[in-house]
Amino acid sequence: MTMKHSFIFLSFSVFFCLSFITKSRGANDSLVQTTVSELIYFDFDRSELSATEQLKLDAFLHSNINKERKIIGVNINGHTDSYGSDAYNIELSKKRAMAVYYRILQLGIPKDLVTYQGFGEQQLIIAKGNQITQKENRRVTVTLTLEAIKTIETQEFETTLTLSDLYQNTQKPYDAFTIRAGEVAFLNGKNTRLQFMSDAFSHLPKGTPIEIRMTEYYNYSDMILANLTTEIDGKMLSTNGMIYVEAFANGRLINMTGQAYAWFPKSEFDDMQPYFGEEGEEGVTWERLAGDINETNHLQKYYTYLKKVDEIDNSWSYTLKGRELNKWQKFRHIVLFGREYYERTITDETKTVRNVQSIFEPDTIDVYDAFNNFSNNEVYQSQMQNILDNEILSIHQLGWINCDRFYDVPEESKRSLAINIEPNKNLSVKVIFEKENAIVAAYSNFRNYVASGLPKDLKVTVVAIRTSNDKPELAIKKLSKVQDLNNDDLEFVAYDDLEAFRKALKVLD
Repeated sequence: MTMKHSFIFLSFSVFFCLSFITKSRGANDSLVQTTVSELIYFDFDRSELSATEQLKLDAFLHSNINKERKIIGVNINGHTDSYGSDAYNIELSKKRAMAVYYRILQLGIPKDLVTYQGFGEQQLIIAKGNQITQKENRRVTVTLTLEAIKTIETQEFETTLTLSDLYQNTQKPYDAFTIRAGEVAFLNGKNTRLQFMSDAFSHLPKGTPIEIRMTEYYNYSDMILANLTTEIDGKMLSTNGMIYVEAFANGRLINMTGQAYAWFPKSEFDDMQPYFGEEGEEGVTWERLAGDINETNHLQKYYTYLKKVDEIDNSWSYTLKGRELNKWQKFRHIVLFGREYYERTITDETKTVRNVQSIFEPDTIDVYDAFNNFSNNEVYQSQMQNILDNEILSIHQLGWINCDRFYDVPEESKRSLAINIEPNKNLSVKVIFEKENAIVAAYSNFRNYVASGLPKDLKVTVVAIRTSNDKPELAIKKLSKVQDLNNDDLEFVAYDDLEAFRKALKVLD
């Protein structure tokens, strides 16, 4: 072959190869793959993510999920220092890798993209040293494989009615009350009772009229239209009711400076706590504030003794100065004077009271006064029943207030729910757990919507709301357990007016 022919052949070969590469890239929008890594550190002999390292992991994931590239693979490698046996360290490194693995799943990364393994002390960064100098060995390496893509245009619908407009136009009306600064006040809503103590607005002159506005959220339809969820730091909450409270004096919004109580209906659980919400673009974010008191814990002991009244043998005599005691009077004597007093025939109240020490002092809101005034008076008996029939939560600020408890989901029972529908800024997806009174949001990750950390074996209802062609649209899908959905699984129905839309949502209640 001549040199000329060789040059032509080489040129043709290069051209052919370049053409092949170009065509290969043209067949796939993804052009470039890159990897980025982050180190997550652990305390000595521990496998739990610290709050600081969890925040670092979250920031690392979020900073690498955007419209220009997507995550197509996550590799997690766990490591330990040189302390401990090989077998122990292998197991510890796996636990560390699993802790990171579960957190990444909670952040919405599909399970099939993530792998993890433990290397024990096989890959030491610091070969020798004490526990302090070997800190760098106690790590998990998280490596993301990223693929550059064309900018994803989120799906848009022709509409001037935005999702924000829809929430605004379907706001639930509030109930208004008037109280006065420096006075104790009880306000009765449909489901919630507010009690403001005399110091609640101590910064105002005594007697100043104050308008209290309270909006109650106990139904799923009301919660959905207020864009509410029951979750905090990726963990699911079970709600016993939510309220929004504002105070106005002289036409101006004011803050509370003292003490108040929110009375929510009695829950079957005894660990309800108050949570306070901050409103943002993605809805209300809940936070448990340190130092708040759950009055329910104090009331539980009274309730326990009340139930004992029915357990005592009816043949025993309960008289006080020849007068038969009713159920509420027996209850009073149990609490004030102890069970010993309750289990004997009462003939001499003075002697018995002197000799029997009270088992505990009434120490919660209204209880002491109620007991001291106990008689056949139905007012006091009704007051006591009110206390026992409610969750009484101490509050120190107004705004969003939620009577909640954590719903503990074991790690092995968690899974994510993906709704494979194209993202749209005027689309909202919520997942309802009716039995647990919980609502979890599904968040867009630029490809679909994902709700993470869910209990996989519980019945759920997926609710999707969007606006299109100036109309609200609604899709509701009930599932026997947490499972992924495709676009075709959600059947959207358009409504001509907001009243019809509200009525359709009532099926959730």
